Parts: sequence; C-alpha cells; structure tokens
Amino acid sequence: MQQCRQALALDPDDVLALCNLGSLLARQDDPKAALECLDKVVDHAPDWAEAHYTRGTVLLRQERYQEAIRACDRALECRATYPEAHFNRGNAHALRGLEADGSLNYYELDCAINAYKTAIQQRPGYTAALYNLGMVYQRMGSAEGVRVWDQYIEAAQDLPDEEIWRLRAQEYTRDLQDRLR
Repeated sequence: MQQCRQALALDPDDVLALCNLGSLLARQDDPKAALECLDKVVDHAPDWAEAHYTRGTVLLRQERYQEAIRACDRALECRATYPEAHFNRGNAHALRGLEADGSLNYYELDCAINAYKTAIQQRPGYTAALYNLGMVYQRMGSAEGVRVWDQYIEAAQDLPDEEIWRLRAQEYTRDLQDRLR
C-alpha cells in the first residue's frame, strides 16, 4: 500500500497505482476509500475492465447489488470474455433473487443462472460458478440442479481446497433428489 501511495504522490492520476490501492483498501475492508480510488480510475480510464470489475466486487460486498450489476456490465462492455465479471454479476442477481420474506424473485434468479452459465462457458470447470449455479437451482427446487451438482463434484474432484464444498454438494444432490421424488 505504501508503494501505491508513493506512486500517487508523484502522479495523483496514476491509474494503475489508484486501482491497486483501491484493491488493497477493499481487502482491508475499507470500501469507502476503495470506491473513491476506483471511481477515479474509471473516470480517467473508462475502458479499463478490471477497474469496473473491482468496483463491482466492492459494491457487491456492500450489498449494493444493482450498482454492482451495473459495474460488472460496464466491465463486460470493455471485455466480453471476462468470466469473473459474469460470476459477480450472477452473485448480485442471485442475492437480489432472495426476497426478505423468503420468497424467490425468479426474474433475478434467471439472470443469475444466465450469468453463471456464461462464466462457466467462458471458463469450463469454474468451480465457484458451478457451485453457485447449483445453489440457485437448489433454492428453486429444479431438477437441473442435480446435473450441475454432478458437474461441480467432477470439476472439484482433485482440488483439496474444495473438499468441504464437494461434500456439501453431495448432500445437496441427495436432498434435491429426495425433494424431486
């Protein structure tokens, strides 16, 4: 962080230093300062996909879902093949799809499904997108969830960091199969 601040002392409009500082501030849980940096970046470099994506990530963490969707959309306008932006867009829609009263907003969930599918298409085996897609189908009680859980389990098979999630996916698969009987 110190190096970013030193670079900005020499050139306050250094978009790379601003973007890096914004990312670091977001990781340190200072979303306001992170967004200030990232807003400057997108003002100076409006076609920089990573800056829009990072803004979207910060906004998503703040539960500012519509703004996060717009930031991810802007990132995708700059770079269409960007599975992480599709993934975050899916996350924002999925979270908007869970109403406060426990009901489901199927329009938002459909948007989430499409975003996750695009992320997986652009990055086959994308375990996080497969898992979240499985969760959406699980919530909806859709038979498609069984297929997605199987895909996730296969993609995560040799990934030790995914072991707990893989076990949960196996439980979700059994649960969903039972619900569909």
